[in-house]
Amino acid sequence: GGAAMPQAVAQRLLEQFGLKYQEGYGLTETAAPSHANPFENPKQQCLGIPYMSTDSRVVDPDTLQEMPIGESGEIITHGPEV
Repeated sequence: GGAAMPQAVAQRLLEQFGLKYQEGYGLTETAAPSHANPFENPKQQCLGIPYMSTDSRVVDPDTLQEMPIGESGEIITHGPEV
């Protein structure tokens, strides 16, 4: 896992070095990244979208029921990198 890049740091990277920071997501347990932002349309403070053949969902950690879009919960992932 990891934390999102603070907006101020991403802005400074862009202004000072011309670097666009694109976030992604992965775990030690996945042995590879599982999500990435598309190069053509990155969204800051976002993990991105799951890689091909990867299914990720946000669930209630107690009930394992899938959460509505925009709600907090625990990420579960199934795919070739797990």
